[in-house]
Amino acid sequence: FDVPLMQLKEVRLEGHKKTGADNKQSVRFVLNPQFDQSKEWAALRLALNPDWELQPGSESLQICMVPEHFKLWQQVIRECAMMVPQEFVRHYDGGYEEHPFIGGHYMRHGEGVQRWFDGRVYQ
Repeated sequence: FDVPLMQLKEVRLEGHKKTGADNKQSVRFVLNPQFDQSKEWAALRLALNPDWELQPGSESLQICMVPEHFKLWQQVIRECAMMVPQEFVRHYDGGYEEHPFIGGHYMRHGEGVQRWFDGRVYQ
């Protein structure tokens, strides 16, 4: 299943929660709410659970694993700074698109919320 990383808001290490006799630990993939209607996400969730129903604004997927695999995920997530929400436009949560002339840069596009340092919010 191909869920683009850009659709994930964050990846959370949940190693403090131990499951089962073999002390499995978990990683949680949190979907950015703007991608609630993602076909890729829906395909993955339905393949895992045919009775799955969308929970708008609070979609996530938890994966449990043995401690050795958790340590590997922990290293990758930390080295790639995946434990904080992904931002393509600083302090902006909403639609965006790649800049037409400057590759690798993004600009706001469509619905979203911009938060400023002084506490102001623009919608």
